[in-house]
Amino acid sequence: MKRALQACVLSLATLTMNFGAAVAASDWPMTGHDAASTYFNPVDSGITVQNAGRLHSIWAAAGITRAIVGSGRVYAAVNVGAGAVGVEALDLNGRRLSVITPQTLQLGTHRYDVPSALAFSAGRLIVASPSILEAVNPATGARYWRDAIGADSISIDGDTIFTGQQCGAPCQAGSYAVSVSTGRILWRHQENGGGGPVVVLRRVFQRWGYARGVTRIYDAATGAMAAVLPYDAMVTGSTAAVFADVAGPAGRSWLGRLSATGKPLWKFDLGKPERTVPPVYAYGTLFVLSHRIHPGVVAVSQTGTYRWGAYVGSNISSVACSNHLLFLLHRRNGKIDVLDTTTGRQVARPAVPYFAYDHNASLFVAGGTLFVLAKGTLTAMHP
Repeated sequence: MKRALQACVLSLATLTMNFGAAVAASDWPMTGHDAASTYFNPVDSGITVQNAGRLHSIWAAAGITRAIVGSGRVYAAVNVGAGAVGVEALDLNGRRLSVITPQTLQLGTHRYDVPSALAFSAGRLIVASPSILEAVNPATGARYWRDAIGADSISIDGDTIFTGQQCGAPCQAGSYAVSVSTGRILWRHQENGGGGPVVVLRRVFQRWGYARGVTRIYDAATGAMAAVLPYDAMVTGSTAAVFADVAGPAGRSWLGRLSATGKPLWKFDLGKPERTVPPVYAYGTLFVLSHRIHPGVVAVSQTGTYRWGAYVGSNISSVACSNHLLFLLHRRNGKIDVLDTTTGRQVARPAVPYFAYDHNASLFVAGGTLFVLAKGTLTAMHP
């Protein structure tokens, strides 16, 4: 295997290694992987129970603020100096393929107008800033459409983009539904305070307000308000069910299945609230941080039955799932607990080299690779 140190003119340093046989392409096209925010890649099979113990860094890129994977390519918002941020396309070996400069993106004139969210759909790269939402050709940056609306979170369901925004800086605050193909605004709620939208059962669930004390439910097609839940719910689900991790009263939280209007159908006590990480939904099971038994993660069936618990501590910053493996990133030391989703057994515990945490860190799985983004560095790990 050969290594190469590449110096990029855009302050991007990337260490690459060819990792042998090609892996069937799979993507992570938005935060949470999909509109239902399952944090589950159902088609990736590159990392297995057998090879997870060999996970190691194959390349790392500095200056990254956002990253997704679409059509087998990594799209990353990268700092190009003097506060300017562009978008680079990398292959899964970390080689730079193209760059869309800030001048091409034209995301606004304010210094805060840098990419705040990325998504990929139908061959189009969706880029948001506090003032602009646009769809561009991912290879050339040529613009398909541009709307003078801002966003800091994006979910895409079919041909519809759903946005949220909570901004203290100058911005076009609101929550919108926008056509991927045309950029036409389908509906809007012109208010500041909408969290990341989650789309389940033709409803948009959105945590609302800076304190996030309530959850709004909209009709996905019309934007009509269906309900307002008097609590903060982190939602996920499938085509058949809605689930939520809810911060309840008296210092307790619960996991439950909700109706389309937010009525709890069952509840599972989680103990002291752990509000940093959304639940994962995969294989008919919810994986959620919990203090009910010990600081760690529990697996609960879609009918509310306890399956297993794993003591992994309370400093988890991000969770993702693929190929019957659950990945949990520790924000203190950059170690990743890799658990068997069926039993909760730990199968590996690799560490991210030179890991540093700065209020936020995330991981995702795509193209047979585990990606970790923390403090401006995107690290790619492979068995």
